[in-house]
Amino acid sequence: MMFETPEAIAKTLCEAGCSSDASARIANAAKVIAAFEPVQPEAALALGASKLGGNPDLPTAYPWPHRPAWPDARRRAANYENDIARWTHNPPSYLQPSRRQALIDEARLAANLVKEEAPLHFVGQIDLADATRAAPDVDPDIPREGRLLLFYDRWEEPWGFLGVDAVGLHVHWDRSPHEALRRVAPPASLRHPKDQPPEALGLRPCRGWVPVHPEGLRQLFDPLPKSLQSTYWDWWWTHGEGAEHRLGGWPSPLQGDMLHTCQLASQGLDFGKPEDAMTPAAQRTLSTLSESDWTLLWQIGSAEEIRLQWGDLGSLYLWIPRPALRARAFHKSWLILQCG
Repeated sequence: MMFETPEAIAKTLCEAGCSSDASARIANAAKVIAAFEPVQPEAALALGASKLGGNPDLPTAYPWPHRPAWPDARRRAANYENDIARWTHNPPSYLQPSRRQALIDEARLAANLVKEEAPLHFVGQIDLADATRAAPDVDPDIPREGRLLLFYDRWEEPWGFLGVDAVGLHVHWDRSPHEALRRVAPPASLRHPKDQPPEALGLRPCRGWVPVHPEGLRQLFDPLPKSLQSTYWDWWWTHGEGAEHRLGGWPSPLQGDMLHTCQLASQGLDFGKPEDAMTPAAQRTLSTLSESDWTLLWQIGSAEEIRLQWGDLGSLYLWIPRPALRARAFHKSWLILQCG
């Protein structure tokens, strides 16, 4: 659920068994978000309005974002070739022949795509002026004008653990006047059924407060009492997760903290395994890391109503270094995919 005030957070925490001191500390650390509620379809949306899916609203001169060939294309193609061999020679018994052939054909196409330049897929856009009017006290470093547009490689769905995953992401902050915008269809090369944009889902912003995720309690309590951690987890599953689609504030992670991943992967250091953080290069990179170095910019949940799904009903989390946000250097953003 989403809360209207920090006091409402503290009240439910006390009712759940947290002490008044702990409840107040957690409530005081809550952050404002611009939460997004689904509204009308794309045909009813003004140019530049917030939405997920559909077609982007871009200025006339802005080219559709492309990615280069994946730097690790050989590894990615080999993974698809292994899938093809498995489905050809040892398919699961439940897999119907027609479905098996469709998977093989798709894997062959994907194995070729990673070796080529290709258009990225449009994920969504936020009208920042509209969002920040609804939540005027959201993170003050977020722009109060323009639109934020996100493009992503939906074939590869990079998780954000690898340094090369930057290839599959494009973030654009556009300040063109609305009269200069046009609704742009995807390039003709995006012709596979998997390339087709989901039906657009209009988004209406509203203001709310979200508390820190239980994994973040150690930022507030040192040491962290085990009884509080247990009680807070129980409370979180009922009250804490909040809006799936949001601008700013705390994230609702599905697989734990993302700060170390952002710091390492954005510097070209892979963080797919815990031991990756123990290398000398990783230790040097993490030695100066502060909790305030990165901030959540945009969280995008799965939207089953328009067949928009990240992994297994997961979420995308768009992070940005605080100095980059202040400098409007959105190309320095980093995206992480998590699913349960």
